[in-house]
Amino acid sequence: MRHPTNVSMYKLEYQLEACIENLSIEEIGVAVMGFFKTQNFIRSEKIMNHIIDKTISEIKSVPEITLACILKAFRYSMTIPLWRRIPELLNAVEQELPRLTIQCSVHASLLTTRPQIVHEGVLRKVSQKLVDNITTCRLKDMEKAVFPLAQENFDPKTEPCIYKAILNELIKDERKNEMEQHPKTLIALVHYLCLKGIYVQHLIEKVLDMEFVYHTYGKNKYIYGRELLYIDTTMELECPSYNGPRLPTDIRNYLSKRYAKGIPDPNKKKMSKHQFWHLEIKETAEAVFGKDYVVEKYLLPNHPRADIVVNIDNDKEPQPLDCDFRNTEAFTGPIRAPKDGNYFAIVVASKNLFLFQSTIPNGETVSKIKQLKLLGYKPILIHKEEWPSGNTIEKMKYLKTLIENTNTTNED
Repeated sequence: MRHPTNVSMYKLEYQLEACIENLSIEEIGVAVMGFFKTQNFIRSEKIMNHIIDKTISEIKSVPEITLACILKAFRYSMTIPLWRRIPELLNAVEQELPRLTIQCSVHASLLTTRPQIVHEGVLRKVSQKLVDNITTCRLKDMEKAVFPLAQENFDPKTEPCIYKAILNELIKDERKNEMEQHPKTLIALVHYLCLKGIYVQHLIEKVLDMEFVYHTYGKNKYIYGRELLYIDTTMELECPSYNGPRLPTDIRNYLSKRYAKGIPDPNKKKMSKHQFWHLEIKETAEAVFGKDYVVEKYLLPNHPRADIVVNIDNDKEPQPLDCDFRNTEAFTGPIRAPKDGNYFAIVVASKNLFLFQSTIPNGETVSKIKQLKLLGYKPILIHKEEWPSGNTIEKMKYLKTLIENTNTTNED
């Protein structure tokens, strides 16, 4: 049965589609904000396309509050077929950024995050606007500005550096009350900074302290965010000298399992396209190296998907997997590669691990590759568009070539 709100919003959308061409841009802003506030998608492409066209044509006169409402709603409702229009819309918005406040401007850069489209003009100008107004910016504005930079692994090249400007603000005493009032915002900001390889020790110590965690989420670990797990694991791997607070083992292991994507099970009738593909690559690896030489492992608890591991010597021959490694229990922390081996981690990468319509890894993927190397693996990233669509022999040749090239690269 539909929720009453969903039913009423569905009816509203039907009525909105019938009269959309007669509404002013301000009226449209009010209407779409209703969908955003009630967390309902706008499903009609006719409505969305009309709003995009009208926003672009009237961009110079669109009131800031109206534009902010539209950008928020677009971020929530933009479907994949409409992603192609985001650059066109942001080209228009970019010209108006000088007259917009930072509170509105960040919603333009946030529009790039779901499809992971790098719009350099908007990202650079919004970042510079934040830097120029950093002393009056809210913690929320900093978080929203850094999120697309971290996710899309983009350097806006601001003057001065946006990260230095933010760090200078975060050490100020007058920011302490804001951090206490908006703890989830602080945790998210620290997470994004960690993704960029920026570790603010006093803030990391703060957000990993269990008193702060209880203050933020309460004591129900079921609702703790994955960003806590990411920060905690990153400290273990990338900052081995860190000796501040860490998540308790039981909470860390619970979150590892809570946010993990299940390993594909061929016995299940329903699997996603990605699960079918993951299974196909695993079976290809088994065909190349032998079933006993291939294993799936959750190597990194802060990344939700398991990887496929093989041990290949310099003569391109598969070697037995270390017994202790094979038997290591999942969801008990990062799993290091045995030192007496040549371990490859095959990362089956879905499209959302790359920037839009490209083979360029996003920020999360860059982080995963770096951390796999720290664990002693040679990562192999496989993009769906590059995986052969032919017969098993072609797929086997492709996988063998990838491993040989990775081995050569690492040796060089």
